[in-house]
Amino acid sequence: METILILVFMIIVGAAIGGITNSIAIKMLFRPYHAKYIGRFKIPFTPGLIPKRQKELAKQMGDMVIQHLLTPEGIKRKINNDRFFQQALLWIDAEIKSLLKKDISIEECIQKFHIPITVTTLEASTKQVIQSKLEAWLNENGHQKIKEILPQELIGKTKEYIPYVSSYILQHLDSYLQSEEGKEKIGLVADNYLGSRGFFGSMISSFLGGDGLADKIQPAISQFLHSDDAKIMIHRLLEQQFQNVLEKEIEEFHEFIYRHNIPEQLSDMVVSFISIEELLQIKLSDLYTRMESTITTRILPELMKWVQQYVVEKIGPLMERMKLQEIVKEEVEQFDVGRLEQMVLGITKRELKMITYLGALLGGVIGFVQGLIVQLLT
Repeated sequence: METILILVFMIIVGAAIGGITNSIAIKMLFRPYHAKYIGRFKIPFTPGLIPKRQKELAKQMGDMVIQHLLTPEGIKRKINNDRFFQQALLWIDAEIKSLLKKDISIEECIQKFHIPITVTTLEASTKQVIQSKLEAWLNENGHQKIKEILPQELIGKTKEYIPYVSSYILQHLDSYLQSEEGKEKIGLVADNYLGSRGFFGSMISSFLGGDGLADKIQPAISQFLHSDDAKIMIHRLLEQQFQNVLEKEIEEFHEFIYRHNIPEQLSDMVVSFISIEELLQIKLSDLYTRMESTITTRILPELMKWVQQYVVEKIGPLMERMKLQEIVKEEVEQFDVGRLEQMVLGITKRELKMITYLGALLGGVIGFVQGLIVQLLT
């Protein structure tokens, strides 16, 4: 009976020692939070392991996050994932729809987000873009001929209208010559011509007079202008001139274009035509209604693809500039140890209890073995 009591006593003592030791060891991971002193001497094993090594832990966690968890390659894989792309697209679509469906104008939206854009700056920027694009295009395509840049359909349509232009010129020229001003011009030209022909010409001019010459010449000119020969002549002349223009290179017009400030005038005309001030007053809801299909099927997917490609290309340098390793390190260094203890124990409470019980079990087994040894030796 005495032997059994000794064995039970040794088991209880061993289990208590093992369980308490493991429990104390677990507690000593975090506690005490700060160093304890007796006078000037610091008590060993204070503070606890984790508070004592918090800076080293912070550095190791920073390295681990950057090198193994939050890596550029991992983020790229996530961004390039089709499921992530579709989820992001749906989210952006919902956000844009909620914004566009609001009954506010584009100008009000700009003001709401404090975007430094006004009608004046938009007009100036638009003009500058149009001018720079036009000048760049003129410089790049200076050696091309006019016929090479104009659509063939436009060239064909222009040639079809040459007969109408010919008839228009002849008709208005005839109307002008039949007017009082036209007759006066004819008489003046005839007088100057005859006056330059000596005595005989001066005699005819003074005999008929300016008005008489005009009355004689004007019907003949009018008759010629209504003839087929005149139509054919003007038609051929216009066609020839048009063909000459088509054969010219663009750079031959550079002097004319820049002397008359064509890029500036064109940009002014485009800006006045599109009326940026009126565009800014368009309601977002109206804009969305008109462009819902285009926004959903084309603009958003293309925008997402661009953002996706940009982020994938820039994620490495971006993470380096953000210095995530330093951020993690600083956050862990400032982390409250008590809160960290609660988090760890909250997650591993069951497992830590099992470790305590395992220590008690092992202590009990060791106590039982020690009791047997003691009995054998005695």
